Amino acid sequence: MYLAMAIFSTDSSISTKTKTMVLVLGLFVFILGIFFYFRYQDIQTEDQKNQRIYKKQIQNIFNISLRDITSFFINRAFGNIDSYGITNALKTKNVALLKSLSLNRFEVLKNENPYLKDMIFYDSKLNRLVKMGDSNLRNKKIKFLDFKDKKPKYGFFINDNCVTYNVLVPIYESEFLGVLEFVFSIEFFSKKISEYGYGKGFTFILKEKIPQNSKIINKNYILQSNEKFTPSQQRFLKTAPLEENKKYIFDNHLFISHSFDLRSYDGKNIGKFVLYQDISSSYNKIKYTFYQTIFFAVITFILLFFILNYGFDVLFDRLEKSNRELKLKQEELKNFNANLETRVSEEIRRRMHKEEEVRLKEGILLHQSKMASMGEMIGNIAHQWRQPLSELGSILANIGLYQEMGKLDEKKLVQKISEGENLILHMSNTIDDFRNFFSADKQRSVYSVNQMCHNTLALIDSALKNHFIQLEIIAEREIFTDGYPQEFSQALLNILGNAKDVLLEKGVKKPKITLQIEAIEDKIKISIKDNGGGIKLSPIEKIFEPYISTKQGMNGTGIGLYMSKIIIEKNVNGKLIAYNDKSGAIFEIWLKLANHINETKQDQSLKNL
Repeated sequence: MYLAMAIFSTDSSISTKTKTMVLVLGLFVFILGIFFYFRYQDIQTEDQKNQRIYKKQIQNIFNISLRDITSFFINRAFGNIDSYGITNALKTKNVALLKSLSLNRFEVLKNENPYLKDMIFYDSKLNRLVKMGDSNLRNKKIKFLDFKDKKPKYGFFINDNCVTYNVLVPIYESEFLGVLEFVFSIEFFSKKISEYGYGKGFTFILKEKIPQNSKIINKNYILQSNEKFTPSQQRFLKTAPLEENKKYIFDNHLFISHSFDLRSYDGKNIGKFVLYQDISSSYNKIKYTFYQTIFFAVITFILLFFILNYGFDVLFDRLEKSNRELKLKQEELKNFNANLETRVSEEIRRRMHKEEEVRLKEGILLHQSKMASMGEMIGNIAHQWRQPLSELGSILANIGLYQEMGKLDEKKLVQKISEGENLILHMSNTIDDFRNFFSADKQRSVYSVNQMCHNTLALIDSALKNHFIQLEIIAEREIFTDGYPQEFSQALLNILGNAKDVLLEKGVKKPKITLQIEAIEDKIKISIKDNGGGIKLSPIEKIFEPYISTKQGMNGTGIGLYMSKIIIEKNVNGKLIAYNDKSGAIFEIWLKLANHINETKQDQSLKNL
């Protein structure tokens, strides 16, 4: 990988294809090396784990065997001591009696454990009295031991250049009488371990503990064994390590050593008990993994080389083709940029012309809406003037009647003239209200939504009453907003007029319009609801499109609600929506609440009241 980086950084004459291939292949080899390293670590960790388990199991078998044989023969020793006549025979040092009393028991114990070599009695001075067994071990003294603590002693011992495991139990009555000793062959432990399938163990004795002889010598230890080994086995035992967890290669096999120190009564090391575990399979597994990885790497490397070579050929061909196409596009872009200014100018003129047409159409629609509203207003004026004109005609008729009857005096004349003037003043005020509605007021201001709703309803109130349409206004408090009050009034009047026409057209028996004003957080909602059965149009949003009307015949122009939506949403940044409920249609006008002015306006309104 470092070679690939060096090639990239130094030699500029090498092609990009070669550099890239070297980099990719180097990276592949690097990743493969990391993979092999972690794979090797996993196998080695697993192998070490198995070796620890192997060692632990051998250790457990060795320790359990020591514990069991020790506790078993201590119990047997006390059983023998408590037998009839043993204590008296020991006191009197009657060797014949002591042997005759214990021989049968020794035979029984020998049958239970064939590795029991000897059963020996010692007197109070630790001189041997009786030995039962067929071993050729020479007599030995145990005078160096102290049994004052009255506790049994056990451990490994060297007898006649052989290691044995000895269990000594002191015999006390009122005083110290002697010792009963059991002697076991070291082969007992090797046999126990081999029974569990862990191979054969070997016992090595320190050379300083015994004189050198013809036995196999391994460093500072001499092998204790009565077996005959082949020359190959002898070479193995002479050179194999005795330390714990040491690896050793012999005859194309890999071994690892597991050793246990053999401790005497006083805890001193007198030798080692060693087993050699053949771990060639694990080693071969690592070698197989290595060769497998190398083989896989070579095959993959070759395949990757050909794939990269072919892929880069195709890629560079496409890049060259793309470069040619890019140059053509650049030429086209250059020509396009040369004519871009002219095209932009033409597009600007075209869009300005379109915007002018849109503004002109909106102006025409607004004018049509105004004219339609004026037609509505003339009808409303007619409704407002019909009753005052009728009353004025009645006053004039009364004046003529009184004149004919000779009853017209100055007082009656002044009274009737005053009544007529009041009616004429009311009609003049009505004209002022309608004239103010059509005034071109474009001054933005803060106004009371409640007041503008009442002013708007006053323009259509007579028409509603004349057709017996009930009007309900719901408002908890006075609410203010910032905008254009006359435009809001025009939009509201269009919606109310549309609701009135629907009620009359459908002939609703108890026609009713409900107008509700409420503040919701920082918004104002004005809802206009009728019981005319709803809008039969799908989707219902089409009701706000120009020239769309649900009125029959020529009664509708289809621009009133369109202009209302433009006024509410474009001019005052509000929102106008429509939907149906069970009884009829509902139009909602949403405006922004002028919170910072509401309290002042409300306080002023309360003072005026």
